[in-house]
Amino acid sequence: MKDQAWLDLLATDRIAAMREFLLTWYPGPPPEAARMPGVPAALAELYAIAAGRPQVLGEQNSIYPPDRLRTDPHEGLLVFAAENQGNLSWMIDPAEDDPAVWVVSDGVAPVAERESLSGFLIQFCLLEAIMSAAAQAFCWSASAALADQVITPLREVPLEPWQWPGDPTRFYVTSDLVVSTSHNGPDDVGILAGARSPDALSSLAATDVRWDHGF
Repeated sequence: MKDQAWLDLLATDRIAAMREFLLTWYPGPPPEAARMPGVPAALAELYAIAAGRPQVLGEQNSIYPPDRLRTDPHEGLLVFAAENQGNLSWMIDPAEDDPAVWVVSDGVAPVAERESLSGFLIQFCLLEAIMSAAAQAFCWSASAALADQVITPLREVPLEPWQWPGDPTRFYVTSDLVVSTSHNGPDDVGILAGARSPDALSSLAATDVRWDHGF
């Protein structure tokens, strides 16, 4: 990314913020206008962008393409995304403009994500940007103090914490780097980082974190 202007759009237009992030992280032709009756505007916009950028729909977890959307017979909600191992799905009420996102897994009552669909999709895209990045660094377990070394120079994405892969999961960025922190316990933090080039990871190598992958 040449700048972080998309972050400033989050307060007023989350769909525009998502668009600006994705079009910069995944260069390509401009998307056609989003036209998909029957799904909320944020999801329709994601589909329009993904038409020329299939990785937008996920390489770790998955946003289902339009022809695979289905209604869950038990919850009566639209299943639009799934975790990579099939242990949980994300569902919405498509009749709402910016619906709540429900996490559904076998044997567990549905739990609402803290962000509605427009915020959830940004979080989903940030995680997938990490997992599909040209350069990556992963640490499965670090102290909170070590995690702070990584994230202090970065700008936090101003969204409520996500619940995957750990709760809470937060995102931090620079111009060419996305980092997530996921709490496994009170002083046990998983750190995932993805960058558009190896040079963008250089600041992470200077921390005291013992990286499991990437350095």
